[in-house]
Amino acid sequence: MRILSFIFCLLVFQALSQSDSLKASVVQTQAQSNARFSDDRIIYRYAAIGGVSMHTRGLNFYFRKYYNKDWYNSQYWQIDFATIKHRKEVKITPFEGDAKGYVFGKLNSLSALRGTYGRQKILFDKEQIKGVQIGLNASVGFSLGLVKPVYLEVEYPFVIDGRNVEIERYDPDVHDRTKIIGRAPFAEGLEELKFYPGVHTKVGLYTEYAAGYEYIRSIEVGAMLDAFYKQVPIMAFTNNSFAFFSLYVSWQFGKRFNTHKAE
Repeated sequence: MRILSFIFCLLVFQALSQSDSLKASVVQTQAQSNARFSDDRIIYRYAAIGGVSMHTRGLNFYFRKYYNKDWYNSQYWQIDFATIKHRKEVKITPFEGDAKGYVFGKLNSLSALRGTYGRQKILFDKEQIKGVQIGLNASVGFSLGLVKPVYLEVEYPFVIDGRNVEIERYDPDVHDRTKIIGRAPFAEGLEELKFYPGVHTKVGLYTEYAAGYEYIRSIEVGAMLDAFYKQVPIMAFTNNSFAFFSLYVSWQFGKRFNTHKAE
């Protein structure tokens, strides 16, 4: 399933690239003849957006910069930060009032820094300023997996001076649920961070609904795949993987602009 999804994303990305030349000459000729359409839309060459995405394995925050090759085709660069969970993670809420929730059996947490190159194509354009635009988005890029060991607050009650709580790295052979109070502060384990290089790809459909054309408001849905150079040890007591497939929905906000104002 993951291999088929990866191949599908690559085929869509290739199709977007090959189809650029079919519309580019016609649209560029029209754009050069008149920089403003009859409904007062200016041809903007650049755009910048920020976005937040919820996916089936976590959250994603990103910034994207576009260059519009013509009216229908754009290319972009993107940087983002994402959290990636194992599919069998289940959060446990501690009985202690001030204790933090934790995932029993979780050895390491995985997040990723991504650098992305993508293509975007308008499939159905706005017929008027207040219309809706629908398009296709496909991208590939490099990922840097950030793997941080999980630390827990562990209780050792049978001591001379009463209750004793220690912060320890989770060890499935030592820490059972009767000893764990909750998750330790986030900073614990940062000095033991490990890096897992990898790649990622994504394909999605977006709908832009902003009332004007200068500003961007859109929703995107799709699928993405992260693959690292080796298996990432996230959970104990189960199989781990090097590849992570997920579905996502994202909200995007931004603005189109030119380096100089069109006449």
